[in-house]
Amino acid sequence: MLKQKIKYLALVATAVIALAACNDNNEKNNPNKKEITIGFGVGNYIDQVEKGIVPILEKKRL
Repeated sequence: MLKQKIKYLALVATAVIALAACNDNNEKNNPNKKEITIGFGVGNYIDQVEKGIVPILEKKRL
C-alpha cells in the first residue's frame, strides 16, 4: 500500500514538473526577442558594462 502511494506521488510530481517546463509564454509573445539579464555586485562593473558592452550589443541588436 505504501509503495503504491509513493509511486503515485512520484508520478504526479513528474507530471507537474513536465507541465511546468512546457510553459513558453515568452516565445508566444515575441519569438524573435532576445533578452539578456545581468546582475552586479558591489563595485564599478556596472559602469564598464553600460559604457562598453551595452553599446556593442545594441549595435549588433542582441
